[in-house]
Amino acid sequence: MQSRLQKELNELKKLLHEMSDKVEESISKAIESLFNKDKKLAKEVIELDNVIDRYEVNIERKCIRIIALYHPEASDLRLVMGAYKVVSDYERIGDEAENIAHRVLELIKEGYKITPVQLKYMAETVKDMVDMATAAFFDGDVELAKKVIEKDNVVDELYHSVERELITYVLEDPKEYLREIFPLLFIARYLERMGDHAENIAEFTFYTSEGEWIRHTPILEKDDKESN
Repeated sequence: MQSRLQKELNELKKLLHEMSDKVEESISKAIESLFNKDKKLAKEVIELDNVIDRYEVNIERKCIRIIALYHPEASDLRLVMGAYKVVSDYERIGDEAENIAHRVLELIKEGYKITPVQLKYMAETVKDMVDMATAAFFDGDVELAKKVIEKDNVVDELYHSVERELITYVLEDPKEYLREIFPLLFIARYLERMGDHAENIAEFTFYTSEGEWIRHTPILEKDDKESN
């Protein structure tokens, strides 16, 4: 028979799964609204943010309740603490998706013409990062978590590529494109921050699965040294 603690932990994981699904839906809709100039999808992303915020509050309350009532130990405690930490990263990813949606509405109002190729690559890479980070966290897959951390450097490079691509438009015709450039730069910045939060989620995978705290530790450099 399932213990009360185990039942609470299962409910916690279920809530976190639901929240991550909503966050991934928000990212997908934000990206689609940008490249399809879809006002309806952008508004749906803004509405989704309230749903994501409620999940954050409920999950944090659940974590506090579990610790206060059951005093979990070892892997159970790491799961609760990991959930308490990553929920804020998911909420922030949802905020960045909402920020993108607001910029998309602004661009639609301006009648934008630019859809930078590098921005599309960046958006797809960030979405992959969040998907992979979620899978790594729930499966306790540290190897997949490492791949997420590696991808953050790719996102940073793409961010600079987007900057360079947008500058070429300004140089080509400042009057035509200047109004579009700044919202698109903001969107690239929001995507870059999403990548940072995905990296945080991946890092917490090490803690929940192995009890290893790697925040602010160059884990990939450490692995390289050990393999030499």
